[in-house]
This record gives sequence, C-alpha cells and structure tokens, in this order.
Amino acid sequence: MKATRLFNILLTALAPISWGTTYVVATEFLPLGHPLLVAAMRSLPIGLLLIIGLRKLPQGIWWWRMLVLGGLNIGVFQALLFIAAYRLPGGVAATAGAIQPLLVGLFAWMILSEQPSRRSILAAVAGFIGVGLLVLGPSARLDSIGIIAALASAGAMGLGTVLVKRWKPPVSLIVFTAWQLTVGGLMLLPVALVTEGPFEQITRANLWGFAYLGLVGTGLAYALWFRGIAKLNPTAASYLGLLSPLVASLIGYFFLQETFTAIQLIGAGVVLGSILIGSQTHSTPKNHQRIVIIGAGFAGIRAAQKLSQTGAEIVIIDRNNYHTFIPLLYQVATGFIAPSVIAYPIRNWIRRIPHSRFWLGAVKQLDLDRQQVITDTGDLEYDYLILATGSQTRFLGVPGAPEHTFALRTLEDAIALRHQILWSLEQADQTNESQYLTFVIVGGGPTGIELAGALKELLAGPFRRDYPNLDLSKARILLIQSGETLLPGLPRSLGRYTLRQLQRRGIEVRLSTKVTAVSPQGTALSDNRHIAAATVIWTAGVLADKPSLSHPEDWDGVIGTARQQKVVVEPTLQLAHYPTVYMAGDVAHVEQGDEVLIGVAPEALQQGGAVAKNIQRQMQGCDPQPFSYFDKGRAAIIARHAGVAYLLSKIKVTGPLGWLTWLVIHLYYLPGIGNRFALLSSWLRDYILRDRNHRQIFRANPRTKILQSHLGEDS
Repeated sequence: MKATRLFNILLTALAPISWGTTYVVATEFLPLGHPLLVAAMRSLPIGLLLIIGLRKLPQGIWWWRMLVLGGLNIGVFQALLFIAAYRLPGGVAATAGAIQPLLVGLFAWMILSEQPSRRSILAAVAGFIGVGLLVLGPSARLDSIGIIAALASAGAMGLGTVLVKRWKPPVSLIVFTAWQLTVGGLMLLPVALVTEGPFEQITRANLWGFAYLGLVGTGLAYALWFRGIAKLNPTAASYLGLLSPLVASLIGYFFLQETFTAIQLIGAGVVLGSILIGSQTHSTPKNHQRIVIIGAGFAGIRAAQKLSQTGAEIVIIDRNNYHTFIPLLYQVATGFIAPSVIAYPIRNWIRRIPHSRFWLGAVKQLDLDRQQVITDTGDLEYDYLILATGSQTRFLGVPGAPEHTFALRTLEDAIALRHQILWSLEQADQTNESQYLTFVIVGGGPTGIELAGALKELLAGPFRRDYPNLDLSKARILLIQSGETLLPGLPRSLGRYTLRQLQRRGIEVRLSTKVTAVSPQGTALSDNRHIAAATVIWTAGVLADKPSLSHPEDWDGVIGTARQQKVVVEPTLQLAHYPTVYMAGDVAHVEQGDEVLIGVAPEALQQGGAVAKNIQRQMQGCDPQPFSYFDKGRAAIIARHAGVAYLLSKIKVTGPLGWLTWLVIHLYYLPGIGNRFALLSSWLRDYILRDRNHRQIFRANPRTKILQSHLGEDS
C-alpha cells in the first residue's frame, strides 16, 4: 500500500472512530426522548458558524444538490441514527448499520458504474457478520422501529456517500461540509420542535455532550469523511465505517465495565480483516477513455489534478520530468535559491492521481483528425487532448537578440544566466573592465523589475564582500522599457512607484526606448546610443510554444492564431471544429469581454481547472461551459521591503506590505511542502545574513567565449 493511500485511509478512519462514540455520548450525556432535536443541535450550530465565517453560499444547481446531500448525509441519517441509538442496544444498532458497505457497493454500481469485485463483496459480508459477533449478545432486544431506522440510516448515508463522489463539489472541503450541516440541521429543527418539543432543561453535562458531538463528532468527522470519499473510492471508504461499532464496543469494555467473550474477540478480528481488505479496494475506471495532457506547467498539472476522479486514463507529456515554478526563475539566476527548490518532480503528482502516467518526451506533431500525438519517443492516441505547452522567449525580430542575450523562461536559462553573472564578476576582477560590470535588462514587466532589484542586492551585498578589490559602485544595471511606464497592465501609479524605487537604488531606467540590435559588443538603442555590456538579459516578451500540425497549413490555416502566435480558442477553451481538444495557459488566445488575457500563472491555473470541468461535463453528456477568469490580483517585488500588489482589480498595495504580499503569494503557490521549507529557509538566510549560498560556476556558458574578445566601449 502506498504511503499516500495509507495516510488517506488513516485520516478518513478518524471519522467513524468519532462516530463510534455517539452511542455512549447519546445515552450518557444528552437529553433523553429528543432524538430528532439532538440530531439538529449536533449539526446546525456548527454549520451556521462555518457559514458565517466562510461567507460562501451554493450557486446554481448546487442549491438543490445541497438539499439532497444535506438531507441524506445529515438530516435523514442523523435523525434515524439517534432513533436507533435510543431504541436499540448499541450492538444491535451497530450490526444493522454494518450493512452500509454492501449498500454503497450497490449504489456505486448503479450510479458510478463501479462494478464491485468479488473480494469487496466478501469483505462486506464478512464485516457484517463480524460486527454481529462483536456486539450482539443472547439477550439483545430487537425493536422493529429501531431496526428499520438503523437500516434506513445506513442506506441514506450510503447513497449520500456515492452522490458526493458523483457530483464532485466545486468548493473547498470545509465549505462543502458547512453547507450540508446547515441544510441538514434546518431540515431537522422544525420537525423536531413539532414532534418532540423543546428540551425541558439543559444540564452542564448536556452542553459538554453537544459541544463534543458538534465539533468533533460532526464538524471534524464529516470534513474528514468527505475528504476520504474524494481521495478514496466510496466503497473503500464505507468499509472504514465498520470501525464505528468496534470503537463502541471498546468504549463499553474500557469505560462501562462490559466484558469481551471469545466470540466477540473473533468478531473483532473479522471486522478488522474486513476493513483491511475492503479499504484497499480501488475504483474500476468508469470508462476506458484516455486524456492526454501536453505540458506539465500550471495549467496542465491543475487539469490533471481536477480530472483525477473521472476514471479515465490520464497521460501527462513533458520534455522534463519536473514542473518549473517560473515566477522564481530570477531567484535561481541571482543565487537566492537552488534550482531544485522550484523544480518539483512530476511523478510526485502522478502517484497521487489514479489511472495516470507520465510520458517523458518532446511532442513533434499533432494529428488532430486521427487524434494522435507524435513524440520523439513514440506515438499516443487520445480521446481528449489538453494542450498546455506554455510559451518561449519572443525576441521581436531584433537582430542578434536570440544569439547574444540571455533569456529567462526555463530552469536551464536561469542556471546559464547565473553562470554568466558570476563569470562576469570573475572577469571584472581580473581585467577591471567596466563592460563586465554592466548588466542590461530588456523589458519592464514583473520579471525585468524583479531581476533588476535582485541583481542590485547581489552586487551591494555578497559580491561586495567576495570581490574586495573591485569598485562595485561603478557597476551599472540598465532597465530598458519600450513603453511609457513600468509594469504595463497594472495601474500607472504602481508603475511610477516602481520607477522611483528602482532609481533610488541606483538602477538606470530608460522608458520609451527600444533595443534595435544586440551584438557581442553590447546593445544598440533607439536613441542612437550603444551600451557596451557583457550581459544582456531579455525579458521583453513571450511567444506561444506549440507543436506543429500534420495538416500542411499548420495552425494559421486550420485554426487561426492571434498576437504572440497564440491559438484562437472558443469561449469554452475548445478548438474550433475539434470539440475534444482544449488549450490552456500561454498557448491559448482567450478573450474576456473586450480584453485579451495576458497569460500569467493565475490565468493558467483557472483555465486548467475549467478545461477539466468541461471534459467531465462532456463525459457526462453535458455541454461545456464558457471560461470566466476571476482576477484575484497580481504582485511584483522590487527589493527588500519594497513591492507592489494590485488585488481584486481595485486594491493597490505598495511598500513593505506589497513586499510581504508577494512573499506570501509565492510561498503559497509553490508546490511541495519540502520545497516551501527550502524556499523559506533561503529567504530567511538572505534576510538575516544578507548572504546567498549559490554562487558557484559549474560550467562555462559557450557565449562567454565569444564575449571575451569582442567587448567594446559605450558610445
């Protein structure tokens, strides 16, 4: 059993373990004679508190779905559970409820097309028998109403469990739990008040009982249970429910002076065996369709994660076996962090996505008519295709730019740039020539701004200590921006603030200036100036990175491309004439109203999720829905204690708060807990010691050999 699955099983098991305490709590701590009102008070208060705190309500069809799920999982289940608890001995009620795995298997077969295996059926029957041996005694009192209530509660919860898996809630786990608790509690409360009336009195013991059941036995338990349904399949999760009577029996033994017979010990062993076998049951794929995702960037990985419960085979193709967190490439280039911090292994995700596999290779061509992907390591056919190949550097036709500048789009680019910066300092230390201390950055967007600020801190801190014989006050950083303002796309006031902060730190900024040519000697500008520089860094634009088509007219003739050679897509992110082909991220030209999305990581994440949802809708026979982007905001860091953020398209943040906002956002979105700890550790080291640990040259860049003999002077 994989460690991840074992963790999910153990975490899910906490829910039925807490439910196993319901019998003793109901009889020892709660008011008698009010099963429906007790059930309502167990669910409604915690549900309302969560709703008030989270401030998120269902939308569209989720209103009636919440009525169904809240009724089955909370309203009906809780009411019948307490009726059974009051009318039956705990053992009889638990035995009747142990039929739930069989019912879940039946419902999953009918609704999810998950045909139960012979092993799972035998495990369910064994579990039912084991619970009977464990909790039934010769004097067990059978009450017909109690028996019916126990069986019906198992059926309601079983059906609700399967429907949760079928409908896949569109919100976070805690929000989904809050909705169901509130709806179920509101259903129970009026019925309880009419049929049972209010409590005659509430004792301190009653309050403690309600608090425990509300917080632990309901709020936490249901959140863990719904999480388990999402991570495991419903049938496997339902076997864990057998822990409830086992826990109830153990509580009776340890706290209520009940005894265990040999038969009961055998029953406990059978129950545990049933749980171990049944909880390892994996879903049979609902279908045999294959979804191929090209590109393991933000959009591709998000789509794969959201498609994990479809039952289809998911194949992720990428030329690298890691995902690159592109927003932090500049920190690799300037020695802040090690490359491994922003390189997350794709297979770490793959092992958590059922029916998925990774294909290492470069895509050479797409045959959209035959639904085939041709790679350098083999060919793949698909039923659905997601193209999320990202972008490459766009040199805007500037002569010499591809050959003589350093891009910053890949991890290899960042490492090469770091080597170039370090090599330039070594050359300057030997020759004392100013060209080696001149760094030209082309592009005034977030990458250019952040790189300029980080490079300035590197020169003013670690390099000043490393090179005591160099006069680093003569080092120059020039930021060249063709537009009239920095950070285009953000409010001009944030661009002006950024300009002031850069200039205050000695960074030369030239607005409304274009680079007209790049050579080994440096750069030529549109104002007829020439800058002699050993290092020219290009961050001025991107171009859609897409494979060719087998069709002789390629993308322009078959589909149509727009600015930056992005592929024009439908509002649903589908390709015109190819409804099973989707595009997301930098490769897609997406219009929203009168605006065109610019292609940033938050857009790619949302598009990946939207594509996954639309494919699921197609599998269910529904029409795909148009994509709508919600702009949560953007941020850029300038230097220590200086940053800008534009949140929710209306809130402007600058200074230390903008800097902190940027730090939190990037730490949150970086994948991998270990990577986050490593990133935070590097940041703290730099903040406290003003030192950077990654200043080694492991290989010379080929371009540096050309520069050694061709450097010129400023003109």
